[in-house]
Amino acid sequence: MDDSAWNRIDCSRGFLGREKSKKEISQLVTEGGIIIKNPMGIKIIGWFQIFGALVVLFTINMEQNPPFNERFSVPFIPELFVKLALVVIAMIIAYGFLKHEIWGYWSMLIYSILFSGISFLQAASYQSQPYIGNAIYAGFVAIYTLLHFKYFTGFIDRKGDEGDNFSVEEENI
Repeated sequence: MDDSAWNRIDCSRGFLGREKSKKEISQLVTEGGIIIKNPMGIKIIGWFQIFGALVVLFTINMEQNPPFNERFSVPFIPELFVKLALVVIAMIIAYGFLKHEIWGYWSMLIYSILFSGISFLQAASYQSQPYIGNAIYAGFVAIYTLLHFKYFTGFIDRKGDEGDNFSVEEENI
């Protein structure tokens, strides 16, 4: 957060009568005067989604057994197209999720449930541990996402959470 943003933030009325530290303030995202907390779990999931998409992108020319398109039950679509589509979709979902967009929430939830189901089916079909790990991770992401819906609505208590009277002053330009 730059210095001009620090000047717009009123720290005089902190949580439970104490001032907020710069670290506490930097963990809050301000959009249009509404304060939204940005939990670390959302950041980790979003960035891990980007990392996974980049791994698929960098391994695009590697031959896999079974082929990528067969694993996703679309053997009639070329493997390259399936990989590229997955990368693009994962990047778009990660962007919306990290920006706390409601469509990012629903997209991540649907993607995680779908990916968890596909991974469970692959684990049963191919008897391989990585698919079990993928299924567990995707299930965890779906549950975490469900439990953190309020961070995607933009309607968190406008003064912060649970009596926090932290405020943001509007800057007149």
